[in-house]
Order: sequence, then structure tokens, then C-alpha cells
Amino acid sequence: MKTFQIITDSSCDLPQALADELDLAVLPLHVLIGEHTYANYLDGREIGFREFYDKRRRTRHHERRQRLGVHCRHGGKAEGGP
Repeated sequence: MKTFQIITDSSCDLPQALADELDLAVLPLHVLIGEHTYANYLDGREIGFREFYDKRRRTRHHERRQRLGVHCRHGGKAEGGP
């Protein structure tokens, strides 16, 4: 039985495979670009790195912000929300 869990957020800059190997719980940072919120997962499933920077370049500075929202955990995997 595991007595502790290492938790980090998606700014840890690790590959998903390494986070899985180390059994890390990774909380996704949420990025608001314009009117849409994207969860930043390590595997890029919702918004990839290239897409993020492309959208960021096309959006006015005052429309960009980051926030961390964590609502619940399921089955050892951390899930977040805006």
C-alpha cells in the first residue's frame, strides 16, 4: 500500500511517459486564451505546445492568463477544471 503521493502541476516539463513511470499525479494548468479555456496535460491531448504558442501569438496580451483549478481526483489520476 502506497503511503504517499507525489503531486506536481503540468509546468513540471516532464514527458508523460516519465510521469507515468514515476507514478506522479500531474494536475493540469488551465490556460484561458480569448474565450476558451484549455487544460495543459503533459501529453498535449487538449492543446499541444505548438498550438498553444500559435494561439498565444494571435491573441492580444490582455486576453491571456493562466490559472490552476483542481476539483477532484479519480482512481489516482488528478483531474482539474477551470
